[in-house]
Amino acid sequence: MIFAKIDQVSGCVLSARFTSYPYTQAELIEAGLVEVEGYSLEYLSTAYFDGAAFVPRPETPELVKGAGGYSMENLPEGTVFTVTDLSDGEAIYTTTSTPENHAVEFSLPDAGRYQIAFETAGLYMDRTYILEVNSA
Repeated sequence: MIFAKIDQVSGCVLSARFTSYPYTQAELIEAGLVEVEGYSLEYLSTAYFDGAAFVPRPETPELVKGAGGYSMENLPEGTVFTVTDLSDGEAIYTTTSTPENHAVEFSLPDAGRYQIAFETAGLYMDRTYILEVNSA
């Protein structure tokens, strides 16, 4: 049997596990688990419950490279965006999307390796990029 713990606000699957342990109804309620049938653990790891079925969580928009740097538009409100220089682990830029600003634009200062991380709020999937920037 597969059991899942679901966020009561967003419906996101917080965890899922396969077990043959015969939970009692009281144990399920206490642990916040629900029995899930017809879905794999892999599928549940990127799903949410929409009230009727488990459906895939939406991903953040794609990172776009332009002439002046990089950009991403239509970010969900509350998305935390961080650029980290992997040579020293220092976060060189961090911002959070707001109701007034759902986009981010940035350039990278030097050649090197950078991690671009988007931690989203609600249903959206987090996304991480590793960028290699070569000197011009």
